[in-house]
Amino acid sequence: MLLKKALIFLILTIGSLFISFSALPAFLPYPYSNKSASGPANVVELILMMSYEQWKVYLIFGLVLLICSFILLLRMRTINRTKG
Repeated sequence: MLLKKALIFLILTIGSLFISFSALPAFLPYPYSNKSASGPANVVELILMMSYEQWKVYLIFGLVLLICSFILLLRMRTINRTKG
């Protein structure tokens, strides 16, 4: 039972992280680049560039994980209620 709860919490956390990554472009500007071949200067800019390019994928994947975790949590609660 504890392993199931930990797995549901892990899925919920990963889904929330993906949704957070997809929301970054709404709050932060695109990193400055002066040439077409210039890359990110640090890890934060790399994450921001990736979130600008793949925000739709992150949002969809995060929502699917969030919905799955809520379904598993509700299913686990109904099973516990029927047992006693």
